[in-house]
Amino acid sequence: PLGAAFQSCARHVLGREPDLTVFDVAPDADPPAQTERILDWMRACAPDEPILILCDLYGATPFNIAAQVQRQALEQGYVVHLL
Repeated sequence: PLGAAFQSCARHVLGREPDLTVFDVAPDADPPAQTERILDWMRACAPDEPILILCDLYGATPFNIAAQVQRQALEQGYVVHLL
């Protein structure tokens, strides 16, 4: 749960809740289900706001899920960047 740890660190440093959403991916997570979970969140957000996805390891399962989310979101007209 690296994302949640970074969120906690940002909360500590900023002294307030950071404006971000974290999707930790468990080692045994189902990639298509995780992709849909993130896309569902995106659809519920303000569709005109660009989205930045931060991921830790290129080529690892969380990154592959994020890349799939980005591809599908771009096809649906969202502005999504992945680092």
